[in-house]
Amino acid sequence: MNLTHYPENNLRTKIKVQLLSNPKFNPYKFSLKKFYRNLTSTIRVLPDFIIIGSGRAGTTALYSYLIQHPSIIPTSTENNNSVADLHFFEYMISDKISWYKSHFPTIFSKMYRRRKSKNSFVTGEFTSTYMYHENVPERIFNLIPKIKLIVILRNPIDKAYSTYNQQLHVNELTSS
Repeated sequence: MNLTHYPENNLRTKIKVQLLSNPKFNPYKFSLKKFYRNLTSTIRVLPDFIIIGSGRAGTTALYSYLIQHPSIIPTSTENNNSVADLHFFEYMISDKISWYKSHFPTIFSKMYRRRKSKNSFVTGEFTSTYMYHENVPERIFNLIPKIKLIVILRNPIDKAYSTYNQQLHVNELTSS
């Protein structure tokens, strides 16, 4: 990084610029919740199911319906919107498994639920673009061999019409 354009080209400025340019250390992007999740990633569970589908096929809707069940715990996301569109297996890097696990509940919450309600829970995620990557099934199997996969498909003509209407809505297409 070239620091010649900074008026104070001292060590403090160099460190500040390095920290601000790194999203892990940027104080303006710091989240205590995210830090806690990353810190506890070693005691977190992996998902019990993954929903695989294509865009506009209903993967988000199915996931939203499933997490309404009391025995299904949603993933933890940055803004608590219970959307689990993580895209982990598309770009899987072996040292980022802790990042992936940080989105799921802890082992202790699973034990607590089992003891309190006599029922266990399952957790899962979905990513609507897993369908398009040829390495995703092998990566999922290598990390979580006993995973349950839910594949959701949609009639291609209905999907194309839905995509067209969505793009019309956001003004990406003209209606001609």
